[in-house]
Amino acid sequence: MVDKTRAALDDLEFKLMLPGEFDASGAIVEISSGAGGIDASDWANMLLRMIMRFCERKGWKVEVVEETPAEEAGIKGATLIVEGDYAFGLLKAEHGVHRLVRVSPFDQQGRRQTSFAAIRVTPDIDDDIKIDINEGDLRIDTYRAGL
Repeated sequence: MVDKTRAALDDLEFKLMLPGEFDASGAIVEISSGAGGIDASDWANMLLRMIMRFCERKGWKVEVVEETPAEEAGIKGATLIVEGDYAFGLLKAEHGVHRLVRVSPFDQQGRRQTSFAAIRVTPDIDDDIKIDINEGDLRIDTYRAGL
């Protein structure tokens, strides 16, 4: 009975930490390489692998809908659809620009390089949303072209 109560309290605490409207839904994750050339593409690929492993550990279904490879190494960009409970709520913290500073394996002189990659996380919402538009808020302009 103590274990059941503890599990119920842990579940309640988890849900209280993610009170957003879309936190319980799935997520669409976009990763794109930024400044830094080959290293940035490699960094974007590392981020893609990290996110996919995290999702797999959570037991979520991950579908790669788009992946653009870079010329030499890594990726230019990728888009994932993640289906699972609270996927958006947990992944939204990764939204933003990520920076990596390392000695580049692609630089013959062994210099330190700074690379950037961006991650955008949006909720995967249903298409069943009903939108009401007040007719008074509309402005309709009509134009005609002549010779």
